Amino acid sequence: MELLYYPQYCEAAVLSSVILLIIYYLRQNYNTVKNKLFLSMIVINLVASIVNICSVYTITYTDRFSLRFNYFINELYLILYNVLAIIFLLYIVSFFKIKFYQNCVYYFAVCIFIFEAIIIFTTHITHFVFYFDSRSNYFQGPGMWLLYVCAFSCVIIANVIVIKVRKTFNKYQVLSLTGFTIGLLVSIIVQLFIPKYLITNFTLSMVLFFLYSSLENPVYYLFNTTQCFNQQAFVQTIRSNSEKGKFYKVVAIKPMDYAYFEYTMGQRNSEMLSNKIAERLNMSFKRDAYALTKSEFAVIIPDDTNTNEFLTRVDECFSEKFVIQIDDKVIEQEVEVQVAIIPVINLEIDGLELEEVIHNLTFENGKRLLVLEDMEAVIEKIHRSNRITQVLERAIKEDGFQIYYQPIYDAEADTFHGAEALLRLIDNDLGFIGPDEFIPVAEKNGQIIEIGDMVLRKVCEFIKESGCLELGIEYIDVNLSPIQCRYEKLAEKYLSIIRSYGIDTKCVNLEITETAETEFLTVRILKNIMESMVQHGVGFSIDDYGSGFATIDYLLEFPAEIVKIDKSILWQAMEREDAMIVLEYTIKLLKAIGKKIVVEGVENEEMKKILLDFGCDYLQGYLYSKPIPEADFIAFLEKENVRA
Repeated sequence: MELLYYPQYCEAAVLSSVILLIIYYLRQNYNTVKNKLFLSMIVINLVASIVNICSVYTITYTDRFSLRFNYFINELYLILYNVLAIIFLLYIVSFFKIKFYQNCVYYFAVCIFIFEAIIIFTTHITHFVFYFDSRSNYFQGPGMWLLYVCAFSCVIIANVIVIKVRKTFNKYQVLSLTGFTIGLLVSIIVQLFIPKYLITNFTLSMVLFFLYSSLENPVYYLFNTTQCFNQQAFVQTIRSNSEKGKFYKVVAIKPMDYAYFEYTMGQRNSEMLSNKIAERLNMSFKRDAYALTKSEFAVIIPDDTNTNEFLTRVDECFSEKFVIQIDDKVIEQEVEVQVAIIPVINLEIDGLELEEVIHNLTFENGKRLLVLEDMEAVIEKIHRSNRITQVLERAIKEDGFQIYYQPIYDAEADTFHGAEALLRLIDNDLGFIGPDEFIPVAEKNGQIIEIGDMVLRKVCEFIKESGCLELGIEYIDVNLSPIQCRYEKLAEKYLSIIRSYGIDTKCVNLEITETAETEFLTVRILKNIMESMVQHGVGFSIDDYGSGFATIDYLLEFPAEIVKIDKSILWQAMEREDAMIVLEYTIKLLKAIGKKIVVEGVENEEMKKILLDFGCDYLQGYLYSKPIPEADFIAFLEKENVRA
C-alpha cells in the first residue's frame, strides 16, 4: 500500500535535529534558563519528528495498529508540536528580567497548555480535533483550527515582545526570531494545500539552526578564543544564584604586575598570555572559571568549599610557566597571582556589582591573599555609588550643580586676580555630596564629559555677566579631568564654547591633575590639546603638584605656565623640618625653570609669611576665603579688591 503521507521531510528533520544536538553538546554551552528552553525546543522537535514519522505509518496501515494506539500517537504528536510554540514564547520572555511581564506570560502559557492538552487528549472521545471513521480513515475535526490559533497566539505575542525590545537585538537575531513565525506560517500553508508533504518539523529544525547561531552561540559567553566563560556569563551566573538564594564564594584571581607584562611584551602578546591563563583556569576549574577582563579572573565555588584546599589548587594551576609563541621565539612566562575570597551570603548583589568589587580590590603591602570580611559595607559603598550616578544624571538634566569660587591671592599685587571654580552637588535625599566622592563616579561612568562642558559654560557665563573682570579678576581656573584629556577634539570644542560667550580666551585657565595613571597615548593627546589652546590664549596649570609620580614629565612635556603645589606638601612642612626643606627647594626648582607657583591650603599668617619668603607668586586657602557662591564671591571682590 502506498503511504498516505510522505515522511521524508520528517526524516530530514530528525537528522538535522540530531546534528544540532551533537553541535550543542560538543561546544561549551553556558547553563541558563534560556539555554535550557532552547535545548528543550531541539529535543521536542526531534521527538515530534519521530512521532510524526510513526503516525504516517499508523495512519497508512491502520489494520496493523489498534485504534487506541492510532489516537495516542496522533495526540502525542499534536501536543508536542503545539508545545513548541509555548516554549518559544517562554524562550523569548527569558531574555528579559521583568517579573510582572514574565508572570503574565507564564500564566498565559500554562492556560494555553492546559486548554490544548484537554482538547487533544479527549479527542478520541469527542472527535473535536481529529478522528478516524469506521474504515479507520484519518480526518481533521472541527476544532483543529483552535490549535492553530493557540500556537499562533504564542508566536505572535513573542514577536510583539521582540519588536518592542528590538534595539537589544542585532538585525540577524531579529531575523532569526521572526523566522520562527514565518517558517511556521509557510509550513502550515503548504500543508493545507499539499497535505502529503510534512514539512513543518523540518522547517522548525532549520529555524532552530538560525536561532542557535544568532542567539545561543556559545561564543557570546566565551572569553576571546578560549573555552573559558566570560564576563557576560559571570553576570548571568550571579543573577541565577541570587534568584535561587544560593550561598557561594567568588574567588578573584589577579595576575601580579600585569601592567608590566603589557609594557614588556606588548598588547597583543600580553593578550595571548591572558588567553593562556583563561585556558589553564578552564582546565583546572571547568565551568566554574570566568575571565572577566584580560587581567581579572574569577572562580565561583560553593560556600562550604574548604578554602585552603582550593587555594592549593590555585597554586597548582599557576605552578607551571606559560608558554607563548611570539613570531619565531618561544617565551616561558612565570605568573604569580593575587587571590581574594569574596563570600556572598544573604546579600542582594548582581554580577556587575561583584565585578566592580573585584576591579577595586586592594592588596596591602604586596600580600597575595585577601579575605573580604565586611561584604555588607563593600556592597553598601557600591550601592551608594549607584545612587550617586542617578543623582548626577538628574543634576545634569535639571541643572542641579552649583559653582563655587575660591579667590587666589596675587602676592606681588597684594590683591586677588584669579579664582578657582569648584563644583558643588547637593541632593534632596543624599544631602551634600563632596567632589572627592562624585567626581570619581562621574569619571567612571563617563558623565564627567557632560559635567565638564557644563562647568565651562557656567564659568564663561559668570565671567561675561557678573562684572568680575571690572573687579580685578583676570582669569578663572577650571579643572580638567584626565578622562576629558583623552578626547582629541577637546581644544576645538572648548575654544568654541569660550568664544560663543564673547569673552577673551585668556580669562580661562585650565587645570590638569598630575597623576601616575596617565597613559602614553593620553599624554600625547593632552600635549596636542594644550599646545593648540595655548596658541589661542588659554592658559594651563598643573594641579596638585607633588601628590603623584609623573612630576618631571609633566614639567618638561606640558606647556603649563602655572604649577599648583598640593596642600599636603605645605601642611607636612609645617610639622616636619625635612618636609619644609622639600617645599623650599621645590619652589626654587619651579622658579628656576620659569614657572609661576600657587600653593594651596594656606590657612594662617605663618604659612603666608613662609611662602612669601620662599618666593611664591600666588596663595590659595581658607586664610583668604573658603569656596563661596557667585554672589558672595562678587561681594568679596568688591570688598577686598576695591580696598586694595
